[in-house]
Amino acid sequence: MIPDGGENFTLGPEGSYIGSLMKCTVEVLDVFPSDRQLINLTNQVVDNNFRFSRPDEPEFDARLNNPVPLYPGKKNTPIKYLVLVSKENRTYDEVFGQIEKGNGDPSL
Repeated sequence: MIPDGGENFTLGPEGSYIGSLMKCTVEVLDVFPSDRQLINLTNQVVDNNFRFSRPDEPEFDARLNNPVPLYPGKKNTPIKYLVLVSKENRTYDEVFGQIEKGNGDPSL
């Protein structure tokens, strides 16, 4: 089997596991703005981006027949099963093997 790098691919010292191949950097910056300015700027961002609403407000009336409840446990839903597609070539057993209800293989 030839890795994605082609015929001339040479495996590096970190191996082939994707978690080991990912590189990153850390940058340390001076704290700016000041603590007081940061509070004011944070409040401004919240004012600009968020409006908190109660779930019984009229804007949520369109969700009354939505099968997904606005909040967990808010109402019964006809959804009985959820399908999860795991990425990065990971198997069900790798992700859920330890869960007893999952009928997986915990040794994986």
